[in-house]
This record gives sequence, C-alpha cells and structure tokens, in this order.
Amino acid sequence: MREIIVEFTKTSKANGYKNKHIYYVVNILSYLARLSIKEGIDPLNLENKENYLTTLSKAVKQVDDPLDKAILEALATYDYLYCKPFVQQFYQSMIDEKQIIAAKETNSLWKNGDRLEEVYELAYKILDAGASGKILLDCCAANDMFLRHGAGKYQLCGFAPNDQATILTTAQLKLSDANSDIKEVDIVLDEYDGKYDLIFGDMHNFAYDQKSCPFNEDIFMQSMTLWQNIYHLFSLLSEHGKMVFFVPWIALDHLKGIQIRKELLRAKAIEKVVLLSQEAAMDQRFDCALLVFSHGNDEVTFIDGRKEDIIFSLQSMIKKTLKADEITSLNVF
Repeated sequence: MREIIVEFTKTSKANGYKNKHIYYVVNILSYLARLSIKEGIDPLNLENKENYLTTLSKAVKQVDDPLDKAILEALATYDYLYCKPFVQQFYQSMIDEKQIIAAKETNSLWKNGDRLEEVYELAYKILDAGASGKILLDCCAANDMFLRHGAGKYQLCGFAPNDQATILTTAQLKLSDANSDIKEVDIVLDEYDGKYDLIFGDMHNFAYDQKSCPFNEDIFMQSMTLWQNIYHLFSLLSEHGKMVFFVPWIALDHLKGIQIRKELLRAKAIEKVVLLSQEAAMDQRFDCALLVFSHGNDEVTFIDGRKEDIIFSLQSMIKKTLKADEITSLNVF
C-alpha cells in the first residue's frame, strides 16, 4: 500500500496539491474504501460532483452506524474537490485490492511526520503512566496522530480547529475501529468547559508562526495566548489527572507569559519540563519542549533531552529538580 501512496502523492504534487491536502484526501478516501470493503457499501462514483453526491447520499441510507452516517453527511456538505482521474484511480485501486490505509502510513505526508509521531508517543506514555481516569482529550486535534494511541483504552475526545479537521480525525479513528467525540472548537475564541482526565495539546504548532523571526513581537503575543489556553485547560483537569503540552522553547521564559506561569507554580500545577531537540520542532532551527502538568507538585523536574533520542528523553542524565516556590523561569538550562 505504501507504493500506492507514493505514486498517488507524486501525481497529486504534480497537480499542485500540498502535503496537508494530500493527507486529507488519502485518509478520507481510505475511510470511504473501508465502508465499501467492510460494510458492503457500493464504491462511490468519483467521475463528477453530481455522481459523487448521488452515491454519497445513497451510502448515507445504507450505513447503520450513526457515526459513519454523520461523517458521510458531513462530507456531503463540502464543495466537491476530488473529481480528478488520478483520485478516481487511487480510490479504485484500494477497492480492487481490498485494502485500506493504516494511519501510520500517512504520517510521512506531514512535514517531519515521523519525528512528530515520536513526540506524540512520548507525550502519551507520560499521560498513560501517570494519570487515572477514562477521558482522553486532544485539545488541538488536527489529525488522529495522538488520539490513536489511546484507542481501546480511553474515551477519546478532541477539539478540532475546523470542520474539515473534525471529519478527518473522526474518520481516521474509525479506520482503527475507534469511536470518538471530536468537536469543532477554537480554543482561542470559543468558550468551552467539561472535565477531562488526560489532556494533550500540540501548541508548538499552534503558537509558532514559521514566517516570523522567533524574536518577533507577533510570536510573543501568540506565546502569551498559549499560556492563557494552558491555564484554562488546567482548570478542566480532573483531580488525579495529568496533561502534557508540546510547546516552542520561547514559551518557557518570555515576559508575556510570566504572570500565568507564576500562578501555575503557586498552584503546584507544573510537574516536569522536558526540553527536546530541534529535530522534533516544526522549524528545526529552534528547540521545543514538553510541559507536564498535574496537581500537588511541590517540586518541578527539568530534563534536558536535546542530545538524546526523543523516546528516551525522560531517562536523560541531565536533570534538575527545583522547589516550585523558588522557580523564576522554566528555561533553566
């Protein structure tokens, strides 16, 4: 199947499609192929928009699973984007070979996808080993890369930044036979509440403007918003829960976030700060970090994993442990 993806990607890029768009197409077509192969739904007719919508409407009537039905209905609300011969051929090849595409096979379509998956795996291991509860939330869900780790063990919830990401994440988790509750929520602009046992957020991507210099005021304003969001999300964390955020290094000590960081330290909310190498970052010129939060931390452990393999960063020999009430900056190395 990887060979099929490679060929489809080459053809897509030749037609001007970018990686993120290709990722979306591959996963949605794989989901639709799954319905055709496993659920007995007739293959969709992708020759033109009218035929696509007609067969999509027919599929809605055929499926019994309410989540599958909701995804198909949501897909029908989009303008038709995929009436290209190479898309038709790609979809038909999956049907003919009775294959669907595993989630990990699409990671390479994301910039730095393999390294990002390693960071997500480390974040999940921290949460899974150190918290109790049933509800796992990805508050920045743009794909299923994080939530798939908790499939079969936790109730999967997500806040997706737009309806496209909502459909994509839900459908991709369905490919793993995992039901989920993904909502379209802008964590900057929308009001939201709830209670969650394990929370993850990829805010290094959310907060970082790759077109700006890291010392640009716009970056610092975004970093300030990042801390406001972290503070609010910590208020939604259950008593014995844990949360982890992937952040740009500039968020650790800039003045724009100092008051919120002080408040979180006073609340004994910060457990660990794990510095990661530049290889893990969206912009690989700069370092990034994992921030770990929980309740009742009199001390904070700082781990410098920049010279280590990401997955083994927590075992790095370069560590410092400081009392929470003595910390003035989260960037101690």
